[in-house]
Amino acid sequence: MNKIIYSFIIGLAAFYTSCTGDFAEINTNPQVMTDPKVEYLFTYASDAMPDGLGSWLYETLEQYLRWSQIVTTESYEAGSMDMHGRYNNLYGSILPNLFEVRRLIEVHPEKDAYMKMWAATYVLQVYATLRVTDVFGSIPYTEAIQARTDDKYDPAYDPQSVLFALFYDELTEANRILQDQTLPAQAFAPSADIYYNGDWAKWSRLANAILLKLALRYEGQDREKTTAIFRQVMQDPAGVMTSNDDQFVYIRPEHNAFGGDINYRSARYGSRGVVNFMKETGDLRLGMYFEPNGLVAGFKDTLDKYGVTPPDFIDVNDPLVQYQGGPVNWTDPDSKWIKGTLDANASTKYSLISSINRKFFSTKMNGADDVFTDLLVSYAEVCFYVAEFIQKGYGAGIDTKGSAEDWYKKGVEASIRTMYDISRRAGSFQAVSDDELNQTIAAYQDSPKVKFDGANNLEKILIQQYLNFFRSGNEAYAFARRTGYPKQTSTLLRGEVLTESIPRRLWTREPMELNRGHWEEANREQGFTLRDYTMTTLSVERLWWDKNSPAYGQGQ
Repeated sequence: MNKIIYSFIIGLAAFYTSCTGDFAEINTNPQVMTDPKVEYLFTYASDAMPDGLGSWLYETLEQYLRWSQIVTTESYEAGSMDMHGRYNNLYGSILPNLFEVRRLIEVHPEKDAYMKMWAATYVLQVYATLRVTDVFGSIPYTEAIQARTDDKYDPAYDPQSVLFALFYDELTEANRILQDQTLPAQAFAPSADIYYNGDWAKWSRLANAILLKLALRYEGQDREKTTAIFRQVMQDPAGVMTSNDDQFVYIRPEHNAFGGDINYRSARYGSRGVVNFMKETGDLRLGMYFEPNGLVAGFKDTLDKYGVTPPDFIDVNDPLVQYQGGPVNWTDPDSKWIKGTLDANASTKYSLISSINRKFFSTKMNGADDVFTDLLVSYAEVCFYVAEFIQKGYGAGIDTKGSAEDWYKKGVEASIRTMYDISRRAGSFQAVSDDELNQTIAAYQDSPKVKFDGANNLEKILIQQYLNFFRSGNEAYAFARRTGYPKQTSTLLRGEVLTESIPRRLWTREPMELNRGHWEEANREQGFTLRDYTMTTLSVERLWWDKNSPAYGQGQ
């Protein structure tokens, strides 16, 4: 993959400079490559899918995971900062390249030999665009990227309901082509596919996974559409993901998503709801997700020696006392311990709250050279979606390839194994034997708050889905809005009542005068207050798919 990307970047540097500048130069400058190899352009577009530094720091860790109560950190109001990393990447890198791949295929003399790549571009496109409309609502799509071909500089903003219908059609058509056995042997070089190495069946299963995401978002507006999509996916010949080998995952050794400082502006800590649940259930992911606090061996003797009493939430006899979560509500009295220390004397001070496992994310920190993994769509995620659909009754009358319990158990195991693999590549977690890993997973599945035993089964599915989104901030934020979990009245994993306003949406930047009219019209159609980006307003103005969802913490 590295050779492909590097040779492509060197060979096409002039081409991309031209594409972002004066397109007319392509026709006159002999140094500009006008016939790029389509496989390499596909690789280049694929490489733009993972989140960059800004999206991880400003969006995922600082906002999305905090808003969904997975982590706790100081509040930096989203209205006062740039939350447009994914938006910028979509229109600056992803869509232009995918459109160009399709244009080149359309005029290729062996077009039919590239049609499955053509279909895969739509899978990538819908995946990336769904993540953007998930937080912004109406965005340009049907008229996007037409400036380069049709001098269209004022694209309309498509409503989310229209976007979802288009996504469904594009994924369905992509699936048809990906599964078409009448097409000739594909000329696509497998090594140019950094995700599936030219395995079109896996691309088809990814398309079905994204259709499941779409079905869940339809649920609050059109349950019949949700039912139809789920039934279509489960009856599709390609089916859904079948193992961790089908995951949509980005692994590139030299990639450094966090630059040099994952603690930029503030460290991030485990929330007490999540940490306590993981401790109570013996979740192996606890040490993958969070770092131990400062309560090292012998701390009890030291505290006794100096007559220091720890706060009430510290049980000095807890075998996992080194893992403590903090309140997500920073007006809570215990929030003083998130950054504060328990001081035995002037030189012995103990941090009490566990930070996120920074090395799990920032694999190059402190000069390390371990491998970063961006988990774009996981097998576990798909398993939990299927389990949720079946548990809600959407699978009646069709072959769902197993019960809700079957899919739930597969999801739990897949999540633990996936996070273990990621942590091992990151050099952030101690290796265990295969037997120990298997035994730990089995014991976890049998834990009272995890066991699928007829009591709170749907909530158990949702909690495991939630825990699996630790590396998927966009999905965690969508989950919290869609489901109303973590629930404030839960007896399993209790959400907290927040005193601050948590947004239900973000905002698209105001464009220049040429397209300001379309932007204003789109905001009015969605019921949004023009140019008001305060948390108070963003917390009550909802996107189309979110209109009928529960309030935060009020899951059913």
